[in-house]
Amino acid sequence: MTDHVRLSLSLSLSTYLGNIAAFLASLSYIPQVRKAWPRNSTDDLSLGMLTALTLGLGLWACTA
Repeated sequence: MTDHVRLSLSLSLSTYLGNIAAFLASLSYIPQVRKAWPRNSTDDLSLGMLTALTLGLGLWACTA
């Protein structure tokens, strides 16, 4: 296998894993919304966690 092919496979794998990571991270919003929606209250949500997750996903989207 040539170096070019190895690099191509490595980039494909890292892109694939990055997409899976972003998808799973995005899913973390679902339990938060399911908890807050019926109660009409966001008192139990962690603003720090939501901010960090949103910032992380936004930065990931900028690099994708």
